[in-house]
Amino acid sequence: MTTNNDLFVRPPLSFEIPNDGVTNVDRPEDSNQWDVLKYELESFVCEGEYEHGLQRILDSYIGHRNRTTQPAVWVSGFYGSGKSHLVRVLQHLWADTKFPNGATARGLTNVPQGIQDQLTELTTLGRRDGAAPWAAAGALDRSGDTLNSVFLSIILGAAGLPTRVAPAQVALWLADNGHLDAVRDHITSNGGDLVEELGEYNLSKLLANAVLASEPDFAASARDVRAALRSQFPPDTRSFSTDETIVLLKKILEYVGDGQVPPSLIVLDRCSSTSAATTGGRWRCRTLSSQCRGN
Repeated sequence: MTTNNDLFVRPPLSFEIPNDGVTNVDRPEDSNQWDVLKYELESFVCEGEYEHGLQRILDSYIGHRNRTTQPAVWVSGFYGSGKSHLVRVLQHLWADTKFPNGATARGLTNVPQGIQDQLTELTTLGRRDGAAPWAAAGALDRSGDTLNSVFLSIILGAAGLPTRVAPAQVALWLADNGHLDAVRDHITSNGGDLVEELGEYNLSKLLANAVLASEPDFAASARDVRAALRSQFPPDTRSFSTDETIVLLKKILEYVGDGQVPPSLIVLDRCSSTSAATTGGRWRCRTLSSQCRGN
């Protein structure tokens, strides 16, 4: 007797769905999460509205690349329609994310030739401008935080920086002064982790010693380094305005682009399931989006 299982090219009883049918827009941080992303890319069926959506987004960006603003995109659909799956695939196709084993997002995903051509054009734009396409993505579903702080934490995490503003500013300051690589090497060689030490920049002896090793004239002692960093970069005690957020965003983009702003995609998921869904939240989302598109 033929069963439903026998009718499929890939019998559903022969495998498990790694993400349990729910796509989370986040950064892979361990082997299991990389496996989930691999499945989501390989299982993406780029037809119908998925294909049309990718085509419209890429066409819009490429067509407005040399203009003063970029139109934002709102992906709508009923619950469970695949909105998060679409934007997650777009995020990794945009940046052509490289996996730990050397595989790439574009190599794993089956998309029509037209979409491939658009992605190639995106890469060409990046090469022309001196910075490869870059993407950040995350969900706006953290209660208790302001919209701008959640937005910045998403961008900072994608850039490989601490997700809190003050520690990230320390890292950007080190990078601007040409010391970040030396500080990272010093911390690593002494058994530490740069991001962890930056997270405690006002207390970390290891970070202070690394700064002194890279720039001996910065301060007289490790204690003085910590005091100077606390003074110059006060711990996060206030909310950032939208204007301040945009200024910091530009610095982050220049950091990931080695001095150039790369073709950038920022995906904000679950905008309607948080405080962003309130009247004030929607207004702040629109304001932030407008400022991002105009810079």
